[in-house]
Amino acid sequence: MGFEALYQPIRLGPVEVKNRFSMAPTSAVQAETGLPTEQNYAYIAARAKGGAGIVHTGSVQGTPKAWIGQSEIQHPLYDPTHVGAYAELTDTAHAFGAKAFIQLSLGLGNRGYKADGSPGWAPSAIAKAELPGGMPDHEGFRTYFLRLPHSKAMVDGHAVVPPRAYTTEEIEEEIETYVASAKLAATAGFDGIEIHACHGYLLDQFRSPLTNIRTDKYGGSVENRNRIIVEISQKTVEAIETDFPEVAVGVRLSAEEHVEGGYQFVETRDLAVELAAVGVHYFDITSSSRASFKDFVPDIDGTNMKYAKGIKEATGLPVMCNNLHEPANYLKAIEEGYCDIVNMCRPLIADPDIPNKVRANKIDQIVRCTRCYACTLRLTVFIPVRCPLNPNVGRERYMPEYLRPPVWQTKEEMLPAQIRWDRGEGGTDAS
Repeated sequence: MGFEALYQPIRLGPVEVKNRFSMAPTSAVQAETGLPTEQNYAYIAARAKGGAGIVHTGSVQGTPKAWIGQSEIQHPLYDPTHVGAYAELTDTAHAFGAKAFIQLSLGLGNRGYKADGSPGWAPSAIAKAELPGGMPDHEGFRTYFLRLPHSKAMVDGHAVVPPRAYTTEEIEEEIETYVASAKLAATAGFDGIEIHACHGYLLDQFRSPLTNIRTDKYGGSVENRNRIIVEISQKTVEAIETDFPEVAVGVRLSAEEHVEGGYQFVETRDLAVELAAVGVHYFDITSSSRASFKDFVPDIDGTNMKYAKGIKEATGLPVMCNNLHEPANYLKAIEEGYCDIVNMCRPLIADPDIPNKVRANKIDQIVRCTRCYACTLRLTVFIPVRCPLNPNVGRERYMPEYLRPPVWQTKEEMLPAQIRWDRGEGGTDAS
């Protein structure tokens, strides 16, 4: 089987990607200090060295409310003092030949709460409910999950701490702060800004009639429930195109909610068309949320391909597709036009060298993810990711091959890709 189609370059707006493999946004929960650490850099390095054309960060919180409202877990990026840590991350990705994309989030919404136990913010004051019927049909998953105090409360239909609804003014302020944070991300050297609007996080909660019962301009009709995503996308595109035209802007969407009364794919397709009209460069298509975990992290391969193809055909823009574990499906997805980039999370946890192995036609040497959910279950209690098939996950920082190599650079190369002395846009060479 020839896999040449997977190694053709592709453009996402202004950014050229060397192949059709991407490391999907992956929260490794190893942000001991809040900001990225040496372990985060090494984790990124392993997947970049393994041949992925794009490496994503996990969910990065783009406003103070977003970070505080999810107990200050994961990473923040909303202050200039945060930029240096992310510049190290992008330098590391680039040193190993990958483009660096950031998944920038507006927070967990009703999935989160403040570290002091007080309420966070959400579209509406509706408690988050976990649905036992939506959990994967996997031995031990439900038993383990229901042992967790906060999960028991959610399954009973009550969040540990019910959220507080944003005011209209707070939403508008959050949008402006988010856009400023996107510019900080570009300053740090990210090649792509991915707006996180999926998986039951805050922006996705605005979409759903189950979690958004607002009566202002951000609630009610489908148009109003989508408004915050359209506004944040349009303003981000405008800001990035003005100051950082080398950077791509994309949106990650869940195709369907997979819960009775939730939004359907036709609404996602229409939203994508609207987002394409405001200038986003690509889409990253996944599905569902924690309310239907079995569709969020499914057991069956290729479940999102039909959705990705629908978005690709409706918008004419490049599309990334998630939940592709089998090499035959990588090829099918690209050659038959389902998507343009294979976006992998769990497979690259089990084996970060998949892109290189596929290119060398060493398919039999791939360490295959068995969908055992060990990585996922650890994340539910904010324990760093591990994998029974890959003992090196979580200890990449101790492995010399993943240290960023020294690179001789000219003055221009030493600057972030988005900042150039010779642009002629004010000022002179400071030599």
